[in-house]
Amino acid sequence: MRRKRDFIKISKNNNDNGNWNKEASAQPVNISSFMFASMITLMVLTVASFFLYTFPYLLSEEDNETAPYMRNIKIDIDTGSEKAIKRSPHSVLKKSYTLDHHLLSEERNIAMRKYSYPFNNHGVDKRSHLSLQEFRDVYDGKWPVIITDVVTKWPAFNWTKEFFTKKYGDSKVAMQAVDNDFKETLALPLSLYLSHIEESRERSWTYLQDELFLLQRPELREQVSDSIYTADNFFTLFPQEIQPWDCMLLWGTANSRSTLHIDPYNWTGTNGVISGKKLWKLVPPGQDHLLSIDHIGKCGFPMDCHKYNSPLDAHRPRNKMEQELVSKIKFVEVEQNPGEILFIPTGWFHQAFNAVPTLAVSGQVMNVNNYKVVLEEIFKGGSIPRSSLPQNADEMSPKELVSHLASALPDKVLKQGAAITKNVLDQMKQNERPVT
Repeated sequence: MRRKRDFIKISKNNNDNGNWNKEASAQPVNISSFMFASMITLMVLTVASFFLYTFPYLLSEEDNETAPYMRNIKIDIDTGSEKAIKRSPHSVLKKSYTLDHHLLSEERNIAMRKYSYPFNNHGVDKRSHLSLQEFRDVYDGKWPVIITDVVTKWPAFNWTKEFFTKKYGDSKVAMQAVDNDFKETLALPLSLYLSHIEESRERSWTYLQDELFLLQRPELREQVSDSIYTADNFFTLFPQEIQPWDCMLLWGTANSRSTLHIDPYNWTGTNGVISGKKLWKLVPPGQDHLLSIDHIGKCGFPMDCHKYNSPLDAHRPRNKMEQELVSKIKFVEVEQNPGEILFIPTGWFHQAFNAVPTLAVSGQVMNVNNYKVVLEEIFKGGSIPRSSLPQNADEMSPKELVSHLASALPDKVLKQGAAITKNVLDQMKQNERPVT
């Protein structure tokens, strides 16, 4: 949401002819004259500030197609207040859409001025009692933030190793085993995996990363509660068969880590720590040329999309050459502790490192602040053709547009999505067989 500003209406005094009176200037200046001059100076600075910082954001997206998540705005000349034009310029999606992170950063800077919090522009704020409005204005889709009073309210915050061993020890889980450069993904009984949770070295570790474990057990899934920050999720508008799997169970040994990557569909990612400690390295946008990104892979979700991974290990570079490459990247780093949830914005490469055995749950959000970027990735994946955009797209709200496109999915895509999920579950039933 844009920052509302008070704009000052300046009307020229009809008695002011604009001429400089040398004689008058020699007279002593009284207090009222001084105050009047100060007011005029303040008004000039206000108008200058408006044109320098705010005016670019008043351009419609027809004039500036890369402006991110912007509504068209007009200024009421009489009151100085902002009035939003309801029409959303979705027509930018008719051709390849790229988010302009520079403009997004400027929008965030403007929004921060209406809040009193001492924001950290070089790190990750840790917030509690954060209003949805401030979250949307300053962080959502723009800058990472940790919220400290969400996970603590989950029933899942009480999960323990003993609980899972007793209740679900025989259930198979998908896990990755890494020994130096050798990696293998296996399906093992959860109790077997947890019996080795304390065993790891810097280059040898295991990481449970299971997309479906919680989804297949509703009694566990319901213990990961929605919050005001994730409740309005456009992914729920898609048919069940092709919705991205949310609520991923993550349980890693010390030294385990993710790849350096951007999440599928370029969504807003969430990661809530239940126990343990995660160290994060997040890459502000604009540094892709330093990351040696692999653009070939696919995400493997029911609704396909491209995968964006970097081969670099930002936490533990493997050799001198990799260390030199990593040293050129500007990271935003943060330590995440139990009870905290991290929101990772669209377009930010990131890598998590488990400093100790760590249990967490990750998820994703598609909402009013990132839906265009997510739709662009869906178009690139081929499940929905770009031609499905309706002629009256600009007259739709973001939610109406996403709902329309979700309803236009071909039956073959729905069947393919259901088949992918079934295939993964079938492989999980096979003991100690690789999961692809």
